[in-house]
Amino acid sequence: MSFFGFGSANKAKSVLLIDIASSSIGGAYARITPNAPTAILYSVRFPIESTSSDMQSALMLRTLDAVLRELRQNGAPLLRRRTGSGSVHSVQVHLGAPWQSVSIEVAAFADGKPFVFTEALLEKAKKAAEVPAGRFRSEEAVLGAVLNGYKTMMPVGKKVQRAEVIVLNATIEMEVAKLIKSTLGSFSLLQDVHFSSMPSLMLASIPLAFPHEKDYLVLRVSGEATELLFVKNSFPMKYASFPSGLGEFARVAKSSGFHSFPDGGDSIDLKQKEELDTRMTDVARRFTSAVVQRLHEYTSAHALPRTLFLITDAEAVGVMQRALNASDMHALWLSDEPLAIAALESKFFSEAVGHEVGVAEDLVLDLLSLKARN
Repeated sequence: MSFFGFGSANKAKSVLLIDIASSSIGGAYARITPNAPTAILYSVRFPIESTSSDMQSALMLRTLDAVLRELRQNGAPLLRRRTGSGSVHSVQVHLGAPWQSVSIEVAAFADGKPFVFTEALLEKAKKAAEVPAGRFRSEEAVLGAVLNGYKTMMPVGKKVQRAEVIVLNATIEMEVAKLIKSTLGSFSLLQDVHFSSMPSLMLASIPLAFPHEKDYLVLRVSGEATELLFVKNSFPMKYASFPSGLGEFARVAKSSGFHSFPDGGDSIDLKQKEELDTRMTDVARRFTSAVVQRLHEYTSAHALPRTLFLITDAEAVGVMQRALNASDMHALWLSDEPLAIAALESKFFSEAVGHEVGVAEDLVLDLLSLKARN
């Protein structure tokens, strides 16, 4: 993936989409046709059983196998009827925390005198980050370039005094990468498997629905992890994650007799639910503290945007919005005004992604289908 343009192939293609989140795995077959919305033909999502951390990778891979069996048995026949083939051209795999480590760095070039920015400098910026032993580089990309202080979409060949290149690097465990690639390669005619991370996924999707938003935060809260992306002047500038998410809220709710999250705050405000209210407040405080820590780190170099796009389970939106409107959050902006929180939904991208009748919407898989057009 590169920021130098998001085109689409001039031929129709079938793709397999896989989203590996902290506590679930989703999969979908999609048909991408030029000058038409992507069609999601079939989708499924299974939970990953939660257990000790040393077993999580094995359980994730077992869940992936279950998702792929479901796709082969029930999705592939639909794909074959639609296209004449049950195979896909490529497989797009998005990995969230904790399965993938992600970093965004700014590589600066200055020579004390004007110089021509070359393709070689671009490649040097991309390769600056070393891959730790036992890790596989799952994604590397140039997210943006700033020449002499100005955002530039085509930097190569320009004479400059100073250049800054924003580079994304992501890695996953080598053994996990091998198993994922070998498992998914059989779905593609060309054994074509691509990995992606949250920054490139958001860069490929959010501008389509919100073209006027240039500075914003993205917060994805899944079962056992939370990811944050900081975007400035349309460039992802920083990524952070921490090992806490909806699971903590859900476990407290379940212990108090709720099968899902209390809805909209009404349930936890009832007098007979004071104990639940207290326990949920404690969890929310810990969660908010972790978010505030990452936001505070960002403020050492950048001003915080006032727009936050939230990606989480639909039933948890109310709980998350209340947690994110805590006083600790307001203090970072030196304002009592609430943060503008927009919970992302598939409907925001309906002009670009459609679903076959009966196919459930899955936001991250929908966004991944947009990235697959590139």
